[in-house]
Amino acid sequence: MIKKQFTLHDYQRAFQRNISVAVRDYRRTLACSATGSGKTKTFIDTAAKTQARGRTVLILSESIKIFRQIQAEITATEIADGKNYKTIQPGFVYLAMAQTLQRRPHLIEQFNALGDNLLVIVDEAHVGTGAIILKTLANALMIGFTATPEGKHLQEIYRYCVIGPQPHELVVNGYLCGYRHIARERADIAQLRMNSAGDEYSEESQEQVFESKLVYEGLIDDLRTIKFRKGLIYCASIRDCEHTHATLTANDFTCVRIHTKLSQDEQDDSIKRFERGLTPIMINVGMLRKGYDYQAIDLVALKLKTKKLSNYIQMVGRASRVLDEDYGKPIAQRTKQQFICLDYGQNWKMHYQWDYEHDWAEIWHGKPPKRPGVPPIKYCPRCEFLMPASAKKCSNCGYEFTAINLDIQEPQQETVLIEVTSEYTKITNKKISTLTPQELCIYAREKNKKQFAMRIARAKAQAGDVDFLRAYGAAMGYKWQWAQRMLDEMPAEKIEYNDFVLR
Repeated sequence: MIKKQFTLHDYQRAFQRNISVAVRDYRRTLACSATGSGKTKTFIDTAAKTQARGRTVLILSESIKIFRQIQAEITATEIADGKNYKTIQPGFVYLAMAQTLQRRPHLIEQFNALGDNLLVIVDEAHVGTGAIILKTLANALMIGFTATPEGKHLQEIYRYCVIGPQPHELVVNGYLCGYRHIARERADIAQLRMNSAGDEYSEESQEQVFESKLVYEGLIDDLRTIKFRKGLIYCASIRDCEHTHATLTANDFTCVRIHTKLSQDEQDDSIKRFERGLTPIMINVGMLRKGYDYQAIDLVALKLKTKKLSNYIQMVGRASRVLDEDYGKPIAQRTKQQFICLDYGQNWKMHYQWDYEHDWAEIWHGKPPKRPGVPPIKYCPRCEFLMPASAKKCSNCGYEFTAINLDIQEPQQETVLIEVTSEYTKITNKKISTLTPQELCIYAREKNKKQFAMRIARAKAQAGDVDFLRAYGAAMGYKWQWAQRMLDEMPAEKIEYNDFVLR
Protein backbone atom coordinates (compact mmCIF):
# COMPACT_ATOMS: atom_id res chain seq x y z
CA MET A 1 0.00 0.00 0.00
CA ILE A 2 2.86 2.40 0.78
CA LYS A 3 4.49 3.40 -2.50
CA LYS A 4 7.79 4.59 -1.01
CA GLN A 5 9.02 2.53 1.91
CA PHE A 6 10.21 4.47 4.94
CA THR A 7 11.07 3.82 8.57
CA LEU A 8 9.44 5.86 11.30
CA HIS A 9 11.69 7.63 13.80
CA ASP A 10 11.60 6.42 17.40
CA TYR A 11 9.50 9.43 18.48
CA GLN A 12 7.00 8.71 15.68
CA ARG A 13 6.65 5.07 16.73
CA ALA A 14 6.12 6.11 20.36
CA PHE A 15 3.50 8.64 19.21
CA GLN A 16 1.82 5.94 17.12
CA ARG A 17 1.68 3.55 20.09
CA ASN A 18 0.11 6.21 22.31
CA ILE A 19 -2.48 6.93 19.61
CA SER A 20 -3.33 3.23 19.34
CA VAL A 21 -3.95 2.99 23.09
CA ALA A 22 -6.13 6.11 22.99
CA VAL A 23 -8.19 4.73 20.08
CA ARG A 24 -8.66 1.48 21.96
CA ASP A 25 -9.86 3.30 25.09
CA TYR A 26 -11.69 6.29 23.62
CA ARG A 27 -12.42 5.31 19.96
CA ARG A 28 -12.13 8.89 18.67
CA THR A 29 -8.89 10.72 19.47
CA LEU A 30 -6.93 13.78 18.41
CA ALA A 31 -3.22 13.34 17.67
CA CYS A 32 -1.30 16.58 18.22
CA SER A 33 2.32 16.94 17.12
CA ALA A 34 4.50 19.69 15.71
CA THR A 35 4.55 21.00 12.17
CA GLY A 36 7.46 19.13 10.61
CA SER A 37 7.20 16.10 12.91
CA GLY A 38 6.08 13.79 10.11
CA LYS A 39 2.37 13.40 10.84
CA THR A 40 1.66 12.28 7.27
CA LYS A 41 4.14 9.41 7.40
CA THR A 42 2.83 8.44 10.84
CA PHE A 43 -0.77 8.16 9.68
CA ILE A 44 0.15 6.45 6.39
CA ASP A 45 2.00 3.79 8.36
CA THR A 46 -0.99 3.54 10.72
CA ALA A 47 -3.34 3.13 7.74
CA ALA A 48 -1.19 0.31 6.31
CA LYS A 49 -1.15 -1.56 9.62
CA THR A 50 -4.89 -1.09 10.08
CA GLN A 51 -5.66 -2.41 6.60
CA ALA A 52 -3.40 -5.41 7.25
CA ARG A 53 -5.66 -6.28 10.18
CA GLY A 54 -8.71 -6.33 7.89
CA ARG A 55 -10.25 -2.95 8.63
CA THR A 56 -11.33 -0.35 6.07
CA VAL A 57 -9.50 2.98 6.21
CA LEU A 58 -10.81 6.37 5.08
CA ILE A 59 -8.26 9.20 4.89
CA LEU A 60 -9.87 12.64 4.72
CA SER A 61 -8.13 15.81 3.56
CA GLU A 62 -9.51 19.30 3.03
CA SER A 63 -6.54 20.58 0.99
CA ILE A 64 -5.91 19.58 -2.62
CA LYS A 65 -2.18 20.14 -2.09
CA ILE A 66 -2.03 17.70 0.82
CA PHE A 67 -4.40 15.32 -1.00
CA ARG A 68 -1.86 15.07 -3.82
CA GLN A 69 1.00 14.54 -1.37
CA ILE A 70 -0.83 11.64 0.27
CA GLN A 71 -1.75 10.34 -3.18
CA ALA A 72 1.95 10.18 -4.04
CA GLU A 73 2.74 8.17 -0.89
CA ILE A 74 0.08 5.44 -0.91
CA THR A 75 -1.97 3.21 -3.16
CA ALA A 76 -5.58 4.00 -2.30
CA THR A 77 -9.00 4.16 -3.92
CA GLU A 78 -9.59 7.83 -4.57
CA ILE A 79 -12.95 9.49 -4.03
CA ALA A 80 -12.48 12.57 -6.15
CA ASP A 81 -14.24 14.65 -8.78
CA GLY A 82 -14.63 12.61 -11.94
CA LYS A 83 -14.45 9.27 -10.10
CA ASN A 84 -17.98 8.17 -9.25
CA TYR A 85 -17.69 5.05 -7.12
CA LYS A 86 -21.00 3.51 -6.07
CA THR A 87 -19.83 0.76 -3.72
CA ILE A 88 -17.43 0.75 -0.78
CA GLN A 89 -15.39 -2.46 -0.56
CA PRO A 90 -14.47 -3.53 3.00
CA GLY A 91 -10.76 -3.88 3.70
CA PHE A 92 -9.70 -1.15 1.22
CA VAL A 93 -7.98 2.17 1.88
CA TYR A 94 -9.91 5.19 0.59
CA LEU A 95 -8.56 8.70 0.09
CA ALA A 96 -11.08 11.51 -0.19
CA MET A 97 -11.36 15.27 -0.21
CA ALA A 98 -13.86 16.15 2.52
CA GLN A 99 -15.60 18.58 0.16
CA THR A 100 -16.09 15.84 -2.46
CA LEU A 101 -17.27 13.13 -0.07
CA GLN A 102 -19.81 15.55 1.39
CA ARG A 103 -21.53 15.49 -2.01
CA ARG A 104 -21.70 11.65 -2.02
CA PRO A 105 -24.24 10.76 0.71
CA HIS A 106 -24.63 7.20 -0.64
CA LEU A 107 -20.91 6.59 0.09
CA ILE A 108 -21.14 8.16 3.55
CA GLU A 109 -24.01 5.77 4.34
CA GLN A 110 -21.89 2.79 3.29
CA PHE A 111 -18.94 3.95 5.36
CA ASN A 112 -21.26 4.45 8.33
CA ALA A 113 -22.58 0.89 7.97
CA LEU A 114 -19.07 -0.46 8.61
CA GLY A 115 -19.23 0.70 12.24
CA ASP A 116 -15.96 0.15 14.11
CA ASN A 117 -14.56 -1.83 11.18
CA LEU A 118 -13.83 1.60 9.72
CA LEU A 119 -10.89 3.79 10.79
CA VAL A 120 -11.20 7.42 9.70
CA ILE A 121 -7.93 9.38 9.57
CA VAL A 122 -8.41 13.14 9.36
CA ASP A 123 -5.56 15.40 8.25
CA GLU A 124 -5.53 19.02 9.51
CA ALA A 125 -8.29 18.12 11.95
CA HIS A 126 -8.47 21.66 13.35
CA VAL A 127 -10.06 22.72 10.06
CA GLY A 128 -13.79 22.05 10.31
CA THR A 129 -14.47 21.24 6.64
CA GLY A 130 -15.31 17.58 7.25
CA ALA A 131 -17.06 18.03 10.61
CA ILE A 132 -20.52 17.07 9.27
CA ILE A 133 -19.17 13.84 7.79
CA LEU A 134 -17.34 12.93 10.99
CA LYS A 135 -20.42 13.48 13.12
CA THR A 136 -22.37 11.20 10.77
CA LEU A 137 -19.81 8.39 11.12
CA ALA A 138 -20.65 8.07 14.79
CA ASN A 139 -19.58 4.43 15.23
CA ALA A 140 -16.28 4.56 13.34
CA LEU A 141 -12.85 4.64 14.97
CA MET A 142 -11.30 8.04 14.35
CA ILE A 143 -7.90 9.79 14.54
CA GLY A 144 -7.62 13.50 13.81
CA PHE A 145 -4.07 14.74 13.17
CA THR A 146 -3.18 18.38 13.83
CA ALA A 147 -0.38 20.60 15.11
CA THR A 148 -2.85 22.95 16.80
CA PRO A 149 -5.99 21.40 18.36
CA GLU A 150 -8.07 24.58 18.35
CA GLY A 151 -11.72 24.67 17.28
CA LYS A 152 -15.13 24.13 18.86
CA HIS A 153 -15.93 21.20 16.54
CA LEU A 154 -13.01 19.21 17.99
CA GLN A 155 -14.68 18.90 21.39
CA GLU A 156 -17.85 17.63 19.71
CA ILE A 157 -16.06 14.96 17.66
CA TYR A 158 -13.09 13.71 19.68
CA ARG A 159 -12.99 12.26 23.19
CA TYR A 160 -9.26 12.43 23.95
CA CYS A 161 -6.14 14.29 22.85
CA VAL A 162 -2.76 12.56 22.54
CA ILE A 163 0.09 15.07 22.78
CA GLY A 164 3.02 14.01 20.64
CA PRO A 165 6.42 15.58 19.99
CA GLN A 166 6.49 19.38 20.11
CA PRO A 167 8.87 21.78 18.30
CA HIS A 168 11.37 22.42 21.10
CA GLU A 169 11.80 18.70 21.81
CA LEU A 170 12.40 18.03 18.09
CA VAL A 171 14.89 20.91 17.85
CA VAL A 172 16.87 19.68 20.87
CA ASN A 173 17.05 16.17 19.39
CA GLY A 174 18.12 17.40 15.95
CA TYR A 175 14.93 16.58 14.02
CA LEU A 176 14.02 20.23 13.41
CA CYS A 177 16.12 23.41 13.18
CA GLY A 178 16.33 26.00 15.92
CA TYR A 179 15.55 29.58 15.00
CA ARG A 180 15.91 33.30 15.64
CA HIS A 181 12.81 35.47 15.73
CA ILE A 182 13.42 39.03 14.56
CA ALA A 183 10.74 41.71 14.41
CA ARG A 184 10.41 45.20 13.01
CA GLU A 185 7.64 47.21 14.58
CA ARG A 186 7.02 49.55 11.67
CA ALA A 187 3.43 48.56 10.96
CA ASP A 188 0.63 50.52 12.62
CA ILE A 189 -1.14 47.49 14.09
CA ALA A 190 -3.79 49.69 15.74
CA GLN A 191 -5.38 50.21 12.29
CA LEU A 192 -6.19 46.50 11.85
CA ARG A 193 -9.87 45.56 11.89
CA MET A 194 -11.58 42.17 12.09
CA ASN A 195 -13.30 40.59 9.09
CA SER A 196 -17.06 40.02 8.91
CA ALA A 197 -16.71 36.52 10.42
CA GLY A 198 -14.80 37.95 13.36
CA ASP A 199 -12.10 35.27 13.21
CA GLU A 200 -9.29 37.08 11.37
CA TYR A 201 -8.05 40.54 10.46
CA SER A 202 -9.61 41.83 7.24
CA GLU A 203 -7.64 41.92 4.00
CA GLU A 204 -8.52 45.59 3.50
CA SER A 205 -7.09 46.70 6.84
CA GLN A 206 -4.02 44.47 6.38
CA GLU A 207 -3.34 46.08 3.02
CA GLN A 208 -3.65 49.54 4.59
CA VAL A 209 -1.18 48.60 7.34
CA PHE A 210 1.39 46.46 5.54
CA GLU A 211 1.64 48.31 2.22
CA SER A 212 3.12 51.34 3.94
CA LYS A 213 6.45 52.79 2.89
CA LEU A 214 7.94 52.09 6.33
CA VAL A 215 7.13 48.37 6.16
CA TYR A 216 8.58 48.05 2.65
CA GLU A 217 11.74 49.89 3.68
CA GLY A 218 12.19 47.51 6.61
CA LEU A 219 11.63 44.44 4.43
CA ILE A 220 14.08 45.61 1.77
CA ASP A 221 16.74 46.49 4.35
CA ASP A 222 16.37 43.15 6.11
CA LEU A 223 16.52 41.08 2.91
CA ARG A 224 19.74 42.90 1.99
CA THR A 225 21.48 42.55 5.36
CA ILE A 226 20.31 39.18 6.75
CA LYS A 227 22.01 36.12 5.30
CA PHE A 228 19.68 33.45 3.90
CA ARG A 229 19.50 30.99 1.02
CA LYS A 230 15.76 30.57 0.47
CA GLY A 231 13.14 33.00 1.78
CA LEU A 232 9.36 32.60 1.91
CA ILE A 233 7.32 35.80 2.34
CA TYR A 234 3.68 35.66 3.50
CA CYS A 235 1.26 38.45 2.59
CA ALA A 236 -2.36 38.93 3.69
CA SER A 237 -3.93 39.38 0.24
CA ILE A 238 -3.33 38.82 -3.46
CA ARG A 239 -3.07 42.57 -3.99
CA ASP A 240 -0.39 42.87 -1.31
CA CYS A 241 1.41 39.84 -2.79
CA GLU A 242 1.50 41.52 -6.22
CA HIS A 243 2.63 44.85 -4.76
CA THR A 244 5.35 43.18 -2.71
CA HIS A 245 6.59 41.30 -5.79
CA ALA A 246 6.65 44.52 -7.84
CA THR A 247 8.41 46.48 -5.07
CA LEU A 248 11.13 43.88 -4.50
CA THR A 249 11.66 43.47 -8.26
CA ALA A 250 12.02 47.25 -8.62
CA ASN A 251 14.68 47.13 -5.89
CA ASP A 252 16.76 44.55 -7.78
CA PHE A 253 15.60 41.41 -5.96
CA THR A 254 15.00 38.30 -8.00
CA CYS A 255 11.73 36.82 -6.76
CA VAL A 256 8.61 34.94 -7.78
CA ARG A 257 5.07 34.93 -6.38
CA ILE A 258 2.26 32.40 -6.13
CA HIS A 259 -1.46 32.85 -5.46
CA THR A 260 -4.82 31.51 -6.58
CA LYS A 261 -5.38 34.05 -9.38
CA LEU A 262 -2.36 32.74 -11.26
CA SER A 263 -2.85 29.80 -13.63
CA GLN A 264 -1.67 26.35 -12.55
CA ASP A 265 1.19 26.59 -15.05
CA GLU A 266 2.26 29.95 -13.59
CA GLN A 267 2.11 28.56 -10.06
CA ASP A 268 4.13 25.49 -11.03
CA ASP A 269 6.70 27.66 -12.82
CA SER A 270 7.15 29.85 -9.71
CA ILE A 271 7.79 26.83 -7.52
CA LYS A 272 10.22 25.33 -10.04
CA ARG A 273 12.18 28.57 -10.31
CA PHE A 274 12.34 28.85 -6.51
CA GLU A 275 13.40 25.25 -5.90
CA ARG A 276 15.87 25.04 -8.80
CA GLY A 277 17.93 27.99 -7.60
CA LEU A 278 16.77 30.60 -10.13
CA THR A 279 15.43 32.86 -7.39
CA PRO A 280 16.01 33.03 -3.61
CA ILE A 281 12.60 34.55 -2.71
CA MET A 282 9.02 33.35 -3.13
CA ILE A 283 6.06 35.53 -2.11
CA ASN A 284 2.68 33.96 -1.37
CA VAL A 285 -0.64 34.60 0.34
CA GLY A 286 -1.64 31.34 1.98
CA MET A 287 -1.13 28.57 -0.55
CA LEU A 288 2.19 27.53 0.98
CA ARG A 289 1.10 27.76 4.61
CA LYS A 290 0.63 23.98 4.87
CA GLY A 291 1.68 20.97 2.84
CA TYR A 292 4.83 22.63 1.46
CA ASP A 293 7.93 20.90 2.78
CA TYR A 294 10.86 22.38 0.85
CA GLN A 295 13.74 21.81 3.27
CA ALA A 296 16.06 24.54 1.99
CA ILE A 297 13.87 27.41 3.26
CA ASP A 298 15.82 29.18 6.00
CA LEU A 299 13.91 32.46 6.22
CA VAL A 300 10.20 33.17 6.70
CA ALA A 301 8.88 36.73 6.58
CA LEU A 302 5.44 37.48 8.01
CA LYS A 303 4.24 40.62 6.24
CA LEU A 304 0.88 40.27 7.94
CA LYS A 305 -0.75 39.70 11.29
CA THR A 306 -2.87 36.63 12.02
CA LYS A 307 -5.34 36.09 14.82
CA LYS A 308 -5.02 32.32 14.47
CA LEU A 309 -2.30 30.47 16.35
CA SER A 310 -2.55 27.58 13.86
CA ASN A 311 -1.74 29.88 10.92
CA TYR A 312 1.22 31.39 12.76
CA ILE A 313 2.74 28.02 13.70
CA GLN A 314 2.22 26.62 10.20
CA MET A 315 3.81 29.61 8.47
CA VAL A 316 6.89 29.80 10.69
CA GLY A 317 7.23 26.00 10.66
CA ARG A 318 7.75 25.96 6.88
CA ALA A 319 11.44 26.73 7.51
CA SER A 320 11.99 24.29 10.36
CA ARG A 321 12.91 21.23 8.29
CA VAL A 322 16.38 19.73 8.53
CA LEU A 323 18.10 19.04 5.21
CA ASP A 324 18.24 15.35 4.30
CA GLU A 325 22.01 15.54 3.95
CA ASP A 326 22.30 17.04 7.45
CA TYR A 327 20.62 14.19 9.33
CA GLY A 328 23.07 12.42 11.58
CA LYS A 329 25.57 15.29 11.55
CA PRO A 330 26.38 17.33 14.66
CA ILE A 331 24.51 20.66 14.63
CA ALA A 332 27.73 22.63 14.18
CA GLN A 333 28.55 20.70 10.98
CA ARG A 334 25.17 21.09 9.33
CA THR A 335 24.64 23.16 6.21
CA LYS A 336 21.41 24.53 7.68
CA GLN A 337 21.84 25.02 11.42
CA GLN A 338 18.95 27.39 12.10
CA PHE A 339 16.37 29.55 10.36
CA ILE A 340 15.12 33.10 10.80
CA CYS A 341 11.60 34.47 11.14
CA LEU A 342 11.12 38.12 10.21
CA ASP A 343 7.94 39.32 11.90
CA TYR A 344 6.45 42.62 10.69
CA GLY A 345 3.05 42.14 12.34
CA GLN A 346 4.02 41.70 16.01
CA ASN A 347 2.69 38.14 15.80
CA TRP A 348 5.11 37.05 18.49
CA LYS A 349 3.35 39.25 21.04
CA MET A 350 0.06 37.42 20.50
CA HIS A 351 1.35 33.88 19.89
CA TYR A 352 4.83 34.04 21.43
CA GLN A 353 7.72 32.12 19.92
CA TRP A 354 7.20 29.32 17.40
CA ASP A 355 8.71 26.65 19.66
CA TYR A 356 6.91 27.77 22.83
CA GLU A 357 5.25 24.71 24.38
CA HIS A 358 1.54 25.46 24.57
CA ASP A 359 -0.77 23.48 26.82
CA TRP A 360 -2.61 21.82 23.95
CA ALA A 361 -4.73 19.58 26.18
CA GLU A 362 -6.29 22.64 27.82
CA ILE A 363 -6.66 24.44 24.49
CA TRP A 364 -8.48 21.39 23.07
CA HIS A 365 -10.87 21.59 26.03
CA GLY A 366 -11.72 25.13 24.93
CA LYS A 367 -9.57 27.12 27.30
CA PRO A 368 -7.83 30.11 25.66
CA PRO A 369 -4.06 29.78 25.16
CA LYS A 370 -1.98 31.21 27.96
CA ARG A 371 -0.21 34.29 26.66
CA PRO A 372 3.09 34.86 28.43
CA GLY A 373 3.77 38.47 29.30
CA VAL A 374 6.20 40.48 27.20
CA PRO A 375 9.29 41.21 29.34
CA PRO A 376 10.45 44.82 29.93
CA ILE A 377 12.74 45.78 27.07
CA LYS A 378 14.82 48.59 25.69
CA TYR A 379 16.51 49.10 22.35
CA CYS A 380 20.16 49.59 21.55
CA PRO A 381 20.52 53.07 19.96
CA ARG A 382 23.46 51.86 17.88
CA CYS A 383 22.23 48.61 16.30
CA GLU A 384 18.53 48.62 17.25
CA PHE A 385 18.54 45.18 18.87
CA LEU A 386 16.19 44.19 21.66
CA MET A 387 17.72 44.07 25.12
CA PRO A 388 16.33 43.39 28.61
CA ALA A 389 15.53 46.63 30.39
CA SER A 390 18.21 45.81 32.98
CA ALA A 391 21.02 45.23 30.45
CA LYS A 392 24.06 47.48 30.80
CA LYS A 393 25.66 46.35 27.54
CA CYS A 394 24.26 45.37 24.14
CA SER A 395 25.02 41.70 23.47
CA ASN A 396 24.96 42.34 19.72
CA CYS A 397 27.30 45.30 19.19
CA GLY A 398 28.81 45.96 22.62
CA TYR A 399 27.21 49.37 23.13
CA GLU A 400 27.33 50.29 26.84
CA PHE A 401 24.40 51.96 28.59
CA THR A 402 26.33 54.32 30.88
CA ALA A 403 25.34 57.52 32.64
CA ILE A 404 27.23 59.47 29.98
CA ASN A 405 25.29 58.17 26.99
CA LEU A 406 21.85 57.62 28.54
CA ASP A 407 20.73 60.93 27.08
CA ILE A 408 21.18 59.59 23.54
CA GLN A 409 17.71 59.33 22.10
CA GLU A 410 16.66 55.77 21.38
CA PRO A 411 15.13 55.16 17.94
CA GLN A 412 11.37 55.37 17.65
CA GLN A 413 9.64 52.02 18.15
CA GLU A 414 8.32 52.01 14.58
CA THR A 415 11.87 51.83 13.19
CA VAL A 416 13.59 49.40 15.52
CA LEU A 417 14.81 45.91 14.77
CA ILE A 418 13.99 43.53 17.60
CA GLU A 419 15.48 40.09 18.12
CA VAL A 420 12.79 38.42 20.18
CA THR A 421 14.92 35.32 20.80
CA SER A 422 18.10 37.17 21.79
CA GLU A 423 18.07 36.08 25.44
CA TYR A 424 17.52 32.42 24.58
CA THR A 425 20.10 32.54 21.78
CA LYS A 426 22.77 33.43 24.36
CA ILE A 427 22.23 30.15 26.24
CA THR A 428 22.08 27.82 23.23
CA ASN A 429 24.85 25.22 22.88
CA LYS A 430 24.97 24.91 26.67
CA LYS A 431 24.06 21.74 28.54
CA ILE A 432 20.96 22.16 30.65
CA SER A 433 22.96 21.13 33.75
CA THR A 434 25.44 23.99 33.27
CA LEU A 435 22.88 26.83 33.26
CA THR A 436 22.93 29.40 36.01
CA PRO A 437 19.68 29.90 37.96
CA GLN A 438 18.98 33.00 35.87
CA GLU A 439 19.63 31.13 32.60
CA LEU A 440 17.40 28.27 33.71
CA CYS A 441 14.71 30.88 34.35
CA ILE A 442 15.09 32.12 30.74
CA TYR A 443 14.70 28.55 29.47
CA ALA A 444 11.65 27.88 31.65
CA ARG A 445 9.85 31.01 30.48
CA GLU A 446 10.86 31.07 26.83
CA LYS A 447 9.90 27.43 26.17
CA ASN A 448 7.16 27.05 28.82
CA LYS A 449 9.20 24.35 30.59
CA LYS A 450 8.59 25.44 34.17
CA GLN A 451 7.94 21.94 35.51
CA PHE A 452 11.09 20.53 33.92
CA ALA A 453 13.19 23.49 35.07
CA MET A 454 11.87 23.07 38.61
CA ARG A 455 12.97 19.42 38.47
CA ILE A 456 16.49 20.51 37.56
CA ALA A 457 16.60 23.08 40.36
CA ARG A 458 15.43 20.45 42.87
CA ALA A 459 18.04 17.97 41.59
CA LYS A 460 20.73 20.61 42.18
CA ALA A 461 19.48 21.16 45.72
CA GLN A 462 19.32 17.42 46.35
CA ALA A 463 22.98 17.21 45.31
CA GLY A 464 23.87 19.89 47.87
CA ASP A 465 23.46 23.17 45.95
CA VAL A 466 20.54 24.61 47.91
CA ASP A 467 21.53 28.16 46.90
CA PHE A 468 20.83 27.26 43.25
CA LEU A 469 17.24 26.33 44.13
CA ARG A 470 16.72 29.56 46.06
CA ALA A 471 18.30 31.68 43.31
CA TYR A 472 16.12 30.00 40.67
CA GLY A 473 12.98 30.67 42.71
CA ALA A 474 13.99 34.33 43.09
CA ALA A 475 14.65 34.64 39.33
CA MET A 476 11.21 33.20 38.60
CA GLY A 477 9.59 35.63 41.00
CA TYR A 478 8.36 32.95 43.40
CA LYS A 479 7.78 33.79 47.06
CA TRP A 480 10.61 32.87 49.45
CA GLN A 481 8.50 30.06 50.93
CA TRP A 482 8.60 28.21 47.60
CA ALA A 483 12.23 27.09 48.01
CA GLN A 484 11.62 25.88 51.56
CA ARG A 485 8.58 23.89 50.45
CA MET A 486 10.64 22.27 47.69
CA LEU A 487 13.25 21.28 50.28
CA ASP A 488 10.64 19.95 52.70
CA GLU A 489 9.08 17.81 49.95
CA MET A 490 12.41 16.48 48.62
CA PRO A 491 12.01 12.80 47.64
CA ALA A 492 14.33 10.14 49.03
CA GLU A 493 15.14 8.74 45.59
CA LYS A 494 17.58 10.57 43.33
CA ILE A 495 15.96 13.09 40.98
CA GLU A 496 17.00 12.26 37.41
CA TYR A 497 16.60 14.39 34.30
CA ASN A 498 17.64 14.39 30.65
CA ASP A 499 20.79 16.54 30.42
CA PHE A 500 20.68 17.77 26.81
CA VAL A 501 22.29 20.62 24.88
CA LEU A 502 20.02 23.60 24.20
CA ARG A 503 19.40 24.44 20.55
